[in-house]
Amino acid sequence: VKFDRTDVPIEKRTLLGDATESGLVRFAASRTGPEFDAMEDRHPKVFEVPFSSATKVMLTIHRLEHTNGPLTLLLKGAPERVLRLCSTILYGDTEIPLTDAHRAEFQESYEGMAGQGHRVLAFAKLKLDGATYTTDYTFDRRSGNWPQDGFMFVGLASLEDPPKHGVREAVGRCRAAGIQVVMVTGDHPLTAEAVARRINLVLGETREGVARRTGRPIDTIGDDEYEAVVVHGEQIEGMSDADWEHVFRKPEVIFARTSPRNKLDIVARAQTLGHICAVTGDGVNDAPALKKADLGVAMNASGSDVSKEAASMILLDDNFASIVRGIEEGRLIFANLKKSIRYTLTHSTPEVVPQILYIIVPLPAMITSIMILVIDLGFEVLAALTYAWEPAESPTGLMKLPPRKPVTVRSIMQKRAREARDAEDALPEGAAWIQRLGRAMRAPFTRNWWINR
Repeated sequence: VKFDRTDVPIEKRTLLGDATESGLVRFAASRTGPEFDAMEDRHPKVFEVPFSSATKVMLTIHRLEHTNGPLTLLLKGAPERVLRLCSTILYGDTEIPLTDAHRAEFQESYEGMAGQGHRVLAFAKLKLDGATYTTDYTFDRRSGNWPQDGFMFVGLASLEDPPKHGVREAVGRCRAAGIQVVMVTGDHPLTAEAVARRINLVLGETREGVARRTGRPIDTIGDDEYEAVVVHGEQIEGMSDADWEHVFRKPEVIFARTSPRNKLDIVARAQTLGHICAVTGDGVNDAPALKKADLGVAMNASGSDVSKEAASMILLDDNFASIVRGIEEGRLIFANLKKSIRYTLTHSTPEVVPQILYIIVPLPAMITSIMILVIDLGFEVLAALTYAWEPAESPTGLMKLPPRKPVTVRSIMQKRAREARDAEDALPEGAAWIQRLGRAMRAPFTRNWWINR
């Protein structure tokens, strides 16, 4: 991230780059004032480990002199990850040991910021020993030849990223249309839940919320007492088939602190249950899930080239509300297509029946083939095509129609039974084409084929 120009005061500049980084740079620039532009030249960066979804931290080493050497290591990332690497804390200008009281204070501040829907980052640093880490020391990412713990915790910063205009209304329209919107994010569960409630993605209580309200142990809360569920990314790998079915049965679902692998698992599990999945994403880490989904939607302005290549569709204005308008347009096209087919079948039946009677019953042909061609090609084709431009019968009726094939407990059981029957009749791997052809020809004469239909 960087400023578009440096010849005007900081408050009049425009930031180019990631929204989170832009907020941090803006905050730092407002605190340091005119010295901000010279800081990068005064303390150049000599090494960097970019943020990754696996470690959830970013590390840089700068020429920042101190009493023990010329280099200083700076760290930022997910607060819980950063705190694990720290053994001391900065209080005022003094470095003191990190105690359980400090950890409790950290947790209280962290949950307070995240509960407001803010994105929270933690910061730490370490003054590298000059005897080992000299100015000509070579750092290597593969070997990780820098200190891995013993950092000094500096503090927390929270950033607010308000939802775009129209998202709240779009989520409500999806809910009315029977479309389940699932939030998959790398943010803290409290942040994700707060943002979801702000856009009406979550209206009901979670299991933890019911436990707090009633004062009961969380293990005693029944599945029918809550409607929302928040799943931490670390729990995904240990979830069974029954757990996944239980999660997707809930109308309001959030996955927080997820990795690219978690996102791919979520899409695959939803498809296994019979859901038609559309995935939105803008980063490189979203590419596997975008590729796996039935419909991958990439962002145009903020999306990476990798995500755009993996997606089936690119959203030009990066607004979720545009997806809902696209769904409505698709439903209108499907409704008009059904009208056109019905019209075609209706006017074709009186033309076909006399020809059949002419063959079966000795009756004279009431309409000739030439007349049928003249009617169909001269008049009826144009009349049938007009249905393509037919407006919706109701301004809001299309988005109140339920899905044609909703996923229910019964549909899941039927799908699993059908897959089990297909597995019984499946040919071994490497079967010759003649075997596959014979299997396809015999299929209509088997019991399982008719049951699956």
